[in-house]
Amino acid sequence: MSTETLQVRRAVAADLPEVSRISRAAYLQGGHLSEDSHYLETIGDAAARLRDGELFVAEASGVIAGSVVLTRAGTQFAELARPGELEFRVLAVDPAFQGRGIGRALVRHLLDQAVAEEATAMVICSMDTMRTAHRLYLSEGFVRVPERDLVIEAVGRFPTFVHPLRPVPPGQTPAQAAGDSRLRSSPTERVRGND
Repeated sequence: MSTETLQVRRAVAADLPEVSRISRAAYLQGGHLSEDSHYLETIGDAAARLRDGELFVAEASGVIAGSVVLTRAGTQFAELARPGELEFRVLAVDPAFQGRGIGRALVRHLLDQAVAEEATAMVICSMDTMRTAHRLYLSEGFVRVPERDLVIEAVGRFPTFVHPLRPVPPGQTPAQAAGDSRLRSSPTERVRGND
């Protein structure tokens, strides 16, 4: 039986070197990015996530084991969030801690915060290669909403998952409610150039 304790808390400046290391390691060792990827610099820039978002870390028995940034519609890190929705980005778990519930604890913490703030939904777009993360999101009540996928020219399509936090209207499925055009403030598919 594990005696490991798990705590999710707001990140502080002293956490940034470890958050950067973990983020890079999770994306590289998971096979999601290569050393020459320009996006790796963004992944490693934990200081920007602390400055421009709400950065959280998960500690396992006092050791930082993962991190995630929470963002809101119209802010620096938001890709897909509409007014009233929250979005999270760069969910990363140290490869040494993967499979121990760290990612799930971070997602649940963010969902709890979204409910407390009376957000309409939580949104995440993910790399197509992140199949384990996709299974986690689905198991936590997110639904796959292809019409909200992020498309980056010359890179590809990033699957989007939405967790509706309001009751689903009668006659609609959660996926239909999450993609409901009456709730849209932006195009169904956001296309941007290669950064």
